[in-house]
Amino acid sequence: MQLERQKYLGVGPYERSAERQGQANGYKPKTVATRVGKITFDVPQVREGGFIPKRWKRGCAASGP
Repeated sequence: MQLERQKYLGVGPYERSAERQGQANGYKPKTVATRVGKITFDVPQVREGGFIPKRWKRGCAASGP
């Protein structure tokens, strides 16, 4: 998911660029209920919003904050 965020922003961590599409803004916990129990992931965020990792777009219902 971190690589997806870097590709979305157009730069890696601590890099500057005129083509930059936003600012990385930490991580947000997402919890998914599975047959074997709940699993919590740290999902990367972008300050201006609009970034959603591919695995969270469809077919993945999150529970909790």
